[in-house]
Amino acid sequence: MTLSRKSAFQGVALKDEIRIFLEEEGNDPASKFNDEHFLMKLAYLSDMFVKLNVLNLQLQGNNTHLPHLADKIQSFTRKLDMWGRRLEHGDIDSFENLKAFIETNELQNTAFPCMRDHISALKVSFQKYFSVDDSAKYDWIRDPFVATPPTTFSTAEEEQYIEMTSDSTMRLLFKSKTMAEFWVGVEKEYPLIGRYASVAITHKAVRQGRGAAHSLCLSPHIRQKQ
Repeated sequence: MTLSRKSAFQGVALKDEIRIFLEEEGNDPASKFNDEHFLMKLAYLSDMFVKLNVLNLQLQGNNTHLPHLADKIQSFTRKLDMWGRRLEHGDIDSFENLKAFIETNELQNTAFPCMRDHISALKVSFQKYFSVDDSAKYDWIRDPFVATPPTTFSTAEEEQYIEMTSDSTMRLLFKSKTMAEFWVGVEKEYPLIGRYASVAITHKAVRQGRGAAHSLCLSPHIRQKQ
């Protein structure tokens, strides 16, 4: 089940109703909904789950390819660094539910240590679940007519790369086709580099994209800290 921005916000907004339900059921965790520190962490988690859900959706789809995955994962990892850095200075603008809860109730952010640790744990999880290389490595696939050929090319592969990027017909096709469609067409006339690119676009993207759909739903737990 995916978590939309609306449903995440409602989960925080309905905290009183949830608390009452748990109390009626005789469930001790209901007391947590009277704990401002707990509610701060809940608001933060609702914000983070929305961000993870958006990323998860970006990593899926029929036209998803490895360069695309690399871009999105690198972007999110950089955002984690940015969020952690801004948190150190008390900036919580990126966490809408948390900011609204703190400002509405005129509170201090006592959940900061948990948030900092959670963001660090997320970075570790990304390193564990995703083995995507530097995004720039795939520039030649994104736009072969601008990028330089990889140093890993053999002589024959680089020769075909030069021939293909000098082909005006291929240049026109590149502008009118999706990335996957273009490289499938390249493979017919320039099999060495076409096959090289197609493997990166399709095989690895399918495997890693499917893994992402599951692993991103498993956010590291926030430990109970006072």
